Amino acid sequence: MQIKIEELKDICLKILLNKGLSPEESEQIFNEYLDNELRGRVCHGFQSFVKFGAKLIDPEAQEEVLKEEDNLI
Repeated sequence: MQIKIEELKDICLKILLNKGLSPEESEQIFNEYLDNELRGRVCHGFQSFVKFGAKLIDPEAQEEVLKEEDNLI
């Protein structure tokens, strides 16, 4: 199946926005899935969005830093 990135983005953003995420959060999540897809990590790309991403996102969850360290990037 082929789909234009902009069409896929519209679909994903609608799903994420309907789950209560902000436009900024929705865009960030979409970009992470797109990046994984473009890098060839299809198991972390949109295939996993369909199975997990749209179901497991909790808009009420707050991030928490467990341990702060330098990173390699």
